[in-house]
Amino acid sequence: MKKKTGKVNQIATGFAAVLLGLIVAGTGTKVFANNNSDTYEYFSFSGDNTVHSDFRRKDDTTSSWCKCFNASSDESEFYVTVYGTSEHNNTSGSYCGRRAYVFGKNKEWYMWNTVYETYGDDAYTAAYLAASPKGFVQDDFECWWSPDNGSGIYGDEER
Repeated sequence: MKKKTGKVNQIATGFAAVLLGLIVAGTGTKVFANNNSDTYEYFSFSGDNTVHSDFRRKDDTTSSWCKCFNASSDESEFYVTVYGTSEHNNTSGSYCGRRAYVFGKNKEWYMWNTVYETYGDDAYTAAYLAASPKGFVQDDFECWWSPDNGSGIYGDEER
């Protein structure tokens, strides 16, 4: 009498491989950072002052993201630059960006920076935004921002 274990073993092995593939795909490698949730930020300017956002941990090399969704004046604008820090506070970091980005109501930017890539004595683990008014303004701006983005964008991009 011939045993059928060879066929059963092939089916079981194939099933196990498919199941393992589904498990790995479900928990697979992190492509984008988990730290891409949006944080509310309120920038208020009275003249030519510079204000800082709170700092947040940076988990990958994607661009930081910011969107201004409300302003006390539809015509007013302000600048944003990206800084890196070692998570001690949001005023002792260093400029890690490429440029100053112009924001106004309904402006959105993906902002290239090297916060995550900076190692050594200046090992930056967090990012924050430094905002300053464009001109002498007394306006308030409401924004959402994130140190990483879930879109996988790695450069400058205005939306």
